Amino acid sequence: MLGENNMKPLITIAIINFNYGRFLEKAINSALSQESEDFILEVLLIDDGSTDESDNIANKHAKITNFKHSKTENKGFGFSLTRAVLEAKGDYLFFLDADDYFEKDKVIAFLKYFEKGYDFVCDTSSYINAMGQIIGGGAAGSTSTIAIRKESINFLLPVENELSFHFLLFIGKGIILKQSFTRYRIHDKNMTDRKIAGKWNDYLGGITIRLAQRIFDLSKKERLNLNFTNFTLRRVSNLLYSRAYYNYLEADLEIGNYISSWKHYFQMIYYALKSKRIPSRLHFKMLVRTIFQLPSFPK
Repeated sequence: MLGENNMKPLITIAIINFNYGRFLEKAINSALSQESEDFILEVLLIDDGSTDESDNIANKHAKITNFKHSKTENKGFGFSLTRAVLEAKGDYLFFLDADDYFEKDKVIAFLKYFEKGYDFVCDTSSYINAMGQIIGGGAAGSTSTIAIRKESINFLLPVENELSFHFLLFIGKGIILKQSFTRYRIHDKNMTDRKIAGKWNDYLGGITIRLAQRIFDLSKKERLNLNFTNFTLRRVSNLLYSRAYYNYLEADLEIGNYISSWKHYFQMIYYALKSKRIPSRLHFKMLVRTIFQLPSFPK
């Protein structure tokens, strides 16, 4: 049981912030409200050079002993995520974008799965608008839905975005919960622009293909001293290549690039087969969409 024999786990909730001052108070309070007798809590505000009212919000919490404000000049989202892993003191690290927030008892719910040996636990968010009203079901895998066993991911630092943490899911050390403990806010200042056809999927494809190459390069090294084999690294690399070409295919369909869409479709299938995966329902669905040039995003 958690907290038995005075061996309480140390939890870090890392709030990633850049000019989200108008939402920051809610994020901080939702993190601090996770406190429990079953663990020790650290709330770490990672600020990427905000120029709005974020410092004033942070200073209001400065006297709280388990709250830490860490600010650097603006260096980007990946740098902030990497800094969160390096600066967190916790055994387990929860990520929270500053425009989102946690529902009560999220940490307690996740810890049950860490106790079972998982290194990656993720829930399914609920979308809310700028006013905090729920506007629909969300998705799993965004930054605020993820928590990791901190020591499990150090070998992949630095990271570009949260996709690097999904590596733990690909090797069978992760679980996705259907229950939602995360509120993901949709508003006009989201870091990711999904309004321009092709842009978001092209961005995802680039990040994914770079991660795939990094993992493939790691698979060629000897004596990595990891808890999995170089074969596993190559398999995950191929899975990521397939996923990258899926993103590029989505981008092609959004902008109407017929020739490129077929190229990326076959590359997606090729790397899926290399990863020892049988083509899935998604691959057949993408075949139909490629034949008829059906975008998921209106042109």
